Amino acid sequence: MAVRYKTWDEECLPRMEIRGDGPVALCVLWNLLESVTKRLPEQIPDLGVIGNLRTPLGISWFLRGLYQFPHIRKVVIWGSDLTASAEALLNLWDKGVADGHVVPGYGWALDELVPISAIDLLRKDVQLVDLRRQPFEDVIDELELREGRSAVREKQDFPPVIVPDRTFFPSRGTMVHIEAPDVAQGWLGALSAVMRCGIPRATRKAEKIAHIFDVAISFPIAQEETIHSCFDFTSKDLEKYATQVLSPVRPDGVDYWYGERIQNWRGHNQLEEVIDRLRKAPDTKRATMAVLEAPDLEELEDAPCFSLATFSVRDEKLDGSFVFRSHDMYSGWPFNIFAILRLHRLIAGRLGYGYGRATFHSQNAQIYERSWESALHKLREFGPSLERPAEFLKFVPDLAGDFVFTLTKDKTIKCTYMNPKHDQIIFEAEHRNPRVLISWIVASMPWLSPQHIRHLGVEEEKLRRALGHGEKYNQG
Repeated sequence: MAVRYKTWDEECLPRMEIRGDGPVALCVLWNLLESVTKRLPEQIPDLGVIGNLRTPLGISWFLRGLYQFPHIRKVVIWGSDLTASAEALLNLWDKGVADGHVVPGYGWALDELVPISAIDLLRKDVQLVDLRRQPFEDVIDELELREGRSAVREKQDFPPVIVPDRTFFPSRGTMVHIEAPDVAQGWLGALSAVMRCGIPRATRKAEKIAHIFDVAISFPIAQEETIHSCFDFTSKDLEKYATQVLSPVRPDGVDYWYGERIQNWRGHNQLEEVIDRLRKAPDTKRATMAVLEAPDLEELEDAPCFSLATFSVRDEKLDGSFVFRSHDMYSGWPFNIFAILRLHRLIAGRLGYGYGRATFHSQNAQIYERSWESALHKLREFGPSLERPAEFLKFVPDLAGDFVFTLTKDKTIKCTYMNPKHDQIIFEAEHRNPRVLISWIVASMPWLSPQHIRHLGVEEEKLRRALGHGEKYNQG
């Protein structure tokens, strides 16, 4: 596969504010850069650079940036640490790089092109000041260097990051539906679809993405939360993020907070209202929580991505349908899904229902260019492989039931469609042409699983050979 390379200047410089050669940098985490800079005085002599650190994936770029600005001796950290990026960074400064070149205590891998010796020098040379939970006025007071020492490091350019050129697969270009056995396989299926079929686009912030309009991922909800090894985070990381969905208290400086919208918004506690509706009428079609509002799209620089949640009861189990207007499928999707599943389990538990199925609709599904190499690595390591055929050859019963085929003496194919337990015949059909019969079944039942459709194709060929060549037909 052909590759190209991305430098720190290309990835980071356009989204930063450079104020001069002052020795202090301001890192505002998830907060909007523009809204923060408006609150700063025009003249702060020691302030040289202002930038974001939205996700832990940006830590490696943060490290590279400190070598692009070797005069920076102090970084003031302030803002909403929605993805624990600052917590991870502070942990790195305190404990150093863990085995496997990862942030200690977290699963996030660091860029191996930045050696441990270079990171250790930064830990000694740059002071991190944690003001995440302090008033913004304290930030202004801290934007000066009170120590007179000069930096000991020099400017350094590390090798550029590899960005693979994607092999573009043709597709419908919209509406990909992925049926998966669990969260991990659903995520890998989404990575495969977006990386291979996603249309190249640019965001309004001039970031390059691979994009598919409308990706739906459906899977049964497990009885217990399990974080598969394909994910680069731990339960501890998830605990931090899940508060965005489960806590009704919005932190200072955050434009929106999912938990507030769900539990404490305009006089409504949508969580309790949904539980009450389902308790009074399990067949209700009004068990919906609306997170996104029309004014958000005009008034907020970053409007809520999670838009809508609707619940339904089926066979004493709670199903859920969740809509995202925009979704970072690599770094955002897993956190969103695990946090929302916690909300789902909470509601099911309050009502005394079992866990059904969850479907996540990502209306604008994208993977940012900076994550392409990581996404492809995940697919190589955990996705379907010809070297690991057992992963996709394993038989999975179709909840739609089964078809039983028999050949009569007059060469008529008899099809019996049975429920999954094989204790009820749903319908029977007959035809002399196996191609017509199987094609009719597939066209009439678009909900059949891909594995089941593949099996029907095998049976069609066996029926054709039995009719045309006199071979004995035994259904497999």
